This record gives sequence, structure tokens and C-alpha cells, in this order.
Amino acid sequence: MRALMIAIWGVLFLATGYALFHTAFQVSDLEDELAELNREILAEQESVHVLGAEWTYLNRPDRIEQLSNTLLPELERVRPTQVMHLEALPLKPEPEEGEGGETDPGPISRFLDGAAKAVPATWRRTSE
Repeated sequence: MRALMIAIWGVLFLATGYALFHTAFQVSDLEDELAELNREILAEQESVHVLGAEWTYLNRPDRIEQLSNTLLPELERVRPTQVMHLEALPLKPEPEEGEGGETDPGPISRFLDGAAKAVPATWRRTSE
């Protein structure tokens, strides 16, 4: 009886030792994976920072003005007389009859109609 108890305790001791050993290696592997992911995150953050700096550098107003003068010589500055209020714009004309008797609202109207259907009803503005 005593030998059986010693054998059971020995098996439990060995099983516990194996479980702890196995868990320690799993933790070590996960720590290595975490360190690698942190290195990747830092590298991505650095590249995002560099891209942001490049974006800021490329969007300098003097550079854009120089490019527009070089690449679009016929483009002129907007004059104050060209700016108008939204209410002053003419209403959209009725769509023309397409083939087969159906009206074609045009690509922009089709896009806007599709986009309006994609917005949840709770987000839509109701006219009051």
C-alpha cells in the first residue's frame, strides 16, 4: 500500500514537472513572438512617421504652385467673381430619355443613389 502511494505521488510529481516545463517553453515562445510583434509595430510606426513627413514635404504650397505653373500653364488663379453661393447655382436639369424609353440619371446620380442606400436609415438626415 505504501509503495502504491509512493508510485502515485511520483507519477503526479513527474506529470507536474513536465507540465511546468512545457508551460515554461510555451511562455518563452510567446514572449519571443510578442517581442517580434513589438519590433514590427515600431518599424511600422516609424514608416508611418516617415510617410507623414514626406507627405508634408510634398504638399508644400510653394512646391504645388511651382508644379501647377510648370505642368498647367493655362490654369489661372480663381478670381473672386468666380465664387458664388450654393443657392445661386441652377437646379439640375431633368434627365434625358435613354434607349428603350428609360431615363438615364447619369453616373453621378447612380453613385449617389447607391451610396444613399448603403447608409443606415438611422444615419440619414430627415427634412423637417
